[in-house]
Amino acid sequence: MDAIRVEILMGVKKMKRILSIALALILVLASVPGITTFADNGETYPELIITEISVDQYCDEGNRSTNPNYPSRADTDVFEFIEVYNNSTQKLNVFNYMVAYQGASSTNTAAFEQSVQCYSPVYPGADWWKADYSAYDVYWKNTTDKRPENPAYSEGEIASGELAVLWIYNAASHSVHANVEQFRKFWNVPDNVKVFLVDGNDVELSTNFTLKNTTTGTYMIMHQSERFPSRRASDKTYYCENDNTHHNYKGQTYADLDEVICWSVVDFRSEPLKTYAAQNGGQAAKTNYTISYVPEASSNREENGYKLNAFKSLKRTHLDAVNSYSEATVGKLNAAQTKAFASTQTKEKKAADIRQITADNGNERADLLITEISPDQKALGSKNVNSKYTGGSDPFEFYEFYNNSGHELNIFDYMMAYQGAAATSVSTYFERSIQEFTPFLPGADWFDAPYTTYDSYWKNSSVKVPVNPSYEEGVLKAGEVCVVWGYSADSHTINATIEDFRAFWSIPSDVKVFLIDGNSSRNRNFNIKNSDTGEYIIMQESERFLSRRSDDETYYIEADRSTYWYCEKTFYDMPEVVSWAVVDFGCYNPLYTFNQNGVTSNYTINFAPFDGEVKFENGFLTTTFATMKRARFFSLSRNYADSTVGTLSAEQKAAIEKSNTLK
Repeated sequence: MDAIRVEILMGVKKMKRILSIALALILVLASVPGITTFADNGETYPELIITEISVDQYCDEGNRSTNPNYPSRADTDVFEFIEVYNNSTQKLNVFNYMVAYQGASSTNTAAFEQSVQCYSPVYPGADWWKADYSAYDVYWKNTTDKRPENPAYSEGEIASGELAVLWIYNAASHSVHANVEQFRKFWNVPDNVKVFLVDGNDVELSTNFTLKNTTTGTYMIMHQSERFPSRRASDKTYYCENDNTHHNYKGQTYADLDEVICWSVVDFRSEPLKTYAAQNGGQAAKTNYTISYVPEASSNREENGYKLNAFKSLKRTHLDAVNSYSEATVGKLNAAQTKAFASTQTKEKKAADIRQITADNGNERADLLITEISPDQKALGSKNVNSKYTGGSDPFEFYEFYNNSGHELNIFDYMMAYQGAAATSVSTYFERSIQEFTPFLPGADWFDAPYTTYDSYWKNSSVKVPVNPSYEEGVLKAGEVCVVWGYSADSHTINATIEDFRAFWSIPSDVKVFLIDGNSSRNRNFNIKNSDTGEYIIMQESERFLSRRSDDETYYIEADRSTYWYCEKTFYDMPEVVSWAVVDFGCYNPLYTFNQNGVTSNYTINFAPFDGEVKFENGFLTTTFATMKRARFFSLSRNYADSTVGTLSAEQKAAIEKSNTLK
């Protein structure tokens, strides 16, 4: 017994020694420069970090020889930039990020390091400046100079440990037709460092920005999301700061906002920039200087807008030095930065790859087809014994999709759109205008939005709101059929479940079912119409058609018909449109007559792709165009028992096969 007691005591002593050594090691590590102990908030260092900023350039006769590459106008800020460092262990693509701005003073506790005032995405090619609503062309009239362009998306990658320079191309840059070669020469950017252009035109609209050389500017690197879509800051239809209340992020700091990758402050109201500006005749604008930043350190200086009682965050960078023109290290880390980054590398990558939309999918076979639609359910006279549904509402509306691509697709890469114009509006809206759309969202995201009223349907209910599969489970194999349930107000009212839906339509167990927001009780969302005309469109996201919920008050898509100048295009001409189907009860047979007969059955409408035979029916007119992107009316399952939800008929399969042989 004594021997056992001795062994126990020996073990306790050993454990104490181990704990003492571990504690000592922690204390030593905590004292090492560049290592922080902010683990309590669960943060890691960001993947992309701001390392240098130039907010001003000035070239008078006295320093023109020092800066011989500066254009003729001396009082402009032609070459403003933000330098970023890839702090991750993997390659990053710069075009997956956005540059954001907030102009609030560091004393403004309601907005400083909290509100996103505006932002500009980094776009590849000519897209960084090419927007139908912009006034850029006025800068480039009557000149043979070519506007600079960004590299292609595939060339936007920077390796781990590499720098990139984001040239904030503003009105001054436009006015002198500045080019990338001039920018590189002015700042002596190394040849192996990539330079990207970002829209910084502060003349056209107040919601765009350049870098401020007085007062305070906070600059962020962000990734897009539903509340921060990849949308130009100067877009009149979308003002980011409205979402501070609409998307309910008021009161959150940048540390809490997942979309904010990192941020840096340039504050001329506090030291050391306040003194620096004063030493230069009251404005720092009389010199060409840059500001260097380092990542969050274990001991912070109270300067440049940062207060010692402020929140800690590894996402905030801190001022390291103010550099004269000759001291600037654009495209290169300085000694302090090199030392700091030795202990900050992260495996994290928050920004997802931006999906690239093809330039034109024209009249080729559609990857994803609508093959069946149910716009109406009437319980009277039907034998829907497997459902709790007994009324005359429409809780089980659906679209049936067929993967016609020949390869795997993911349903969550698509959106469902709608246009309610009659086929008689062929020259204005019919098969031309996108009235509204709803993205396919995985999990609970399809209904979970801060501005919705879904919860009112589910109070005092023991039934759980149905959820979609995960993104990974959204894959459809080539030739696979799935069913999309348009979950409407009627579905919410009866707390309908996936099991209810499957039972109602007798859907085979191996057929996937997905939910999409179809609640017509809220403004600008939609369900499937059982009267008049409805056009239902499968789409992919783009700049003008962002993955944004239809009932989001900050964004109304049909306004973009003039903003983006696509009002003269048809769905055929729009690369975002994958395919569409028309349900026309209002004007043309066979559905017009069918509807006039007072149908009360649970019927479905079957579709097949264009097979080379032009049939003018169901809204398709002799004045419209033939295209393989339009699913044509194929047949009508007039009775509930005739529907084949989740399964294509032999005739549909034959029609699809024939269509796919067409050129």
